[in-house]
Amino acid sequence: MSVDPAWLTLSLVEHMGMTRMRALLDQFGSAGAALKADEAALRRVPGIGAVIAAAI
Repeated sequence: MSVDPAWLTLSLVEHMGMTRMRALLDQFGSAGAALKADEAALRRVPGIGAVIAAAI
């Protein structure tokens, strides 16, 4: 079984739980796309504030 490196990276962000992860995936379509998003786009996702957006 292989793990998507982008998903793993997001899951290791402090305070990144399943609810926030799901919100990011719903907004961007994939973990990789979420990682490529700019901070302003990340902050528009419900539950993703300035601190988490900066960490991503």
